[in-house]
Amino acid sequence: MECVTVPLASQTEDAHAKQFDAPTDGAARIYLIRPGTMAPKQKTEIFFDGKLAGILAPMTYLMIDTHVGAHTVGFNLQPASWTSLNVKGDQNTYIQEQISQFFSAEKIAFVVLDTRSGQSDVLKSSLISMTTNVSADHPPINKVNVEKSDSP
Repeated sequence: MECVTVPLASQTEDAHAKQFDAPTDGAARIYLIRPGTMAPKQKTEIFFDGKLAGILAPMTYLMIDTHVGAHTVGFNLQPASWTSLNVKGDQNTYIQEQISQFFSAEKIAFVVLDTRSGQSDVLKSSLISMTTNVSADHPPINKVNVEKSDSP
């Protein structure tokens, strides 16, 4: 199988993200990590609260700054793929994308990690660039900063 690649952030941005500074002013930060190289060699489009957040390949991660509370993360726009999570303010949350394959069936799950495991996975991975065009089907990706809406 061939390796897959995704555009990576600069080494400076990656090093800054790996300092694990907690957000301030009640904000929340999510590190979404795809560790390991044994998973299927393919890219995964990651959706956060129904919006394209980035494309992960093995040994990559993305960092999302958002508001406190309930959110969803998924690998496509179908609600059946979404995992719900609740993030707290002034802290980092680490989520691992797990891909398993059994014959031709593939299963993707998202698991919240403890801080030590999450930071360990991030340190072994590279930050993806979030300012690239994904495809003709999706608009350019900008760093995901999710604002709290007034709607329920």
